[in-house]
Amino acid sequence: MFKHSVFINATALFFMQLLGYISPLLVYPYLTRVLGISGFGQYAMAISITALSFIITDFGFALSGANWLAKNRNKTKEVKHYLSNVCLLKFIFFALCSVVSSLVIITSQQLSYLLHSIPAIIFLLFSQTFQMNWLFQGLEKMSLAIYPFVISRIIFILTVFIFVKYKADVNIAIFLLGFSNLLSVIISACLLAREGLSFCKPSFRDSFNILKNNISFFLSRASVSIYTSASAFILGYTTNVHAVAYYSAAEKLYTAGQSLTGTVSQALYPYLSRTGNKNIFNIALIIVMLPLTIGIGIAFIFSSELINLIYGTAYSESIPILKIFLICLIINFIGVSYGYPAFAIINRIDVANKTVYMGGLFQISSLLYLYVNDIISANSVAISVLMTETFVMCLRILFYYFFSKNAHD
Repeated sequence: MFKHSVFINATALFFMQLLGYISPLLVYPYLTRVLGISGFGQYAMAISITALSFIITDFGFALSGANWLAKNRNKTKEVKHYLSNVCLLKFIFFALCSVVSSLVIITSQQLSYLLHSIPAIIFLLFSQTFQMNWLFQGLEKMSLAIYPFVISRIIFILTVFIFVKYKADVNIAIFLLGFSNLLSVIISACLLAREGLSFCKPSFRDSFNILKNNISFFLSRASVSIYTSASAFILGYTTNVHAVAYYSAAEKLYTAGQSLTGTVSQALYPYLSRTGNKNIFNIALIIVMLPLTIGIGIAFIFSSELINLIYGTAYSESIPILKIFLICLIINFIGVSYGYPAFAIINRIDVANKTVYMGGLFQISSLLYLYVNDIISANSVAISVLMTETFVMCLRILFYYFFSKNAHD
């Protein structure tokens, strides 16, 4: 069992995600105190903008690429062509997003405080665009991905403590995150080269075909971004930077838990795409649910102490937001598990995509309601995320068992 590819990849992913989200939990308490509420809010808005732009630059390749590579990983020549074409598309999207993001900041009075952050934001976006975790995941070699990830996270932690000293150092903090990401890209490229993978001349025709086939995956990710990455941006664009700071402080803890639980589905997805082993899926779901529920219950009870310990008493307004996100964490785990991994078993990934579209529309409706009634706040946006995650989870469970039953009839 311990030599099983799913176990190896899940373990590697778990430790990567653990370090990936322990490092912010080490850094954010420092940043919230050094940068202050306004400075941390600015930092969070910059991260939100790059996260939204990443939805475009990724264009769903993290999903489709992992699926394609899982089925073609032994075809070295085809993998090289695929990788080169994807990187060409990513660079084009990066250039477009850099221009659009800059224009949004320049022309928006609400975001005028980010004018001097544009170079750092573009640099961070570039470093995020060419992350290669999806490639390691599809090749089922996540054990290799640990090295660049660990090194880059350690560098990020050390450099933040060394170079970020004052409230005015917001741009330095953004740049250092980009620097650590770029270091990860370089190390990943070297490791992949040792595995025999390299770049070749991309084909615009093949790139266009990949782009065309990826539209559904992109729309799925874009829909998800409406109730994940977009929430902080919408909050900051319609309210103030303090609301973003309170919301983001709680959301970072939610994202940490979400990413840890997400390692299961990330490891299962390529394996289930290849084998359709339903038993592995059911066992993994049951094993994770028990400790997850207990852990969230404890965190809910001590949420006040958790916020005060990590961020300080100045962030007490984040406590009710965190409680909402803790409930959301259980819902999200079930929903994600019954998403791409579950539908890969019955070869109906298209259904998982459609549930996300529905979730996106549901969240848009929720945000419009909040906006029209002038009740947009950190709490109300968090509640809308919880409602949307619950809606998507219910849809996926119903559709999965419906199509599974029809497949057997």
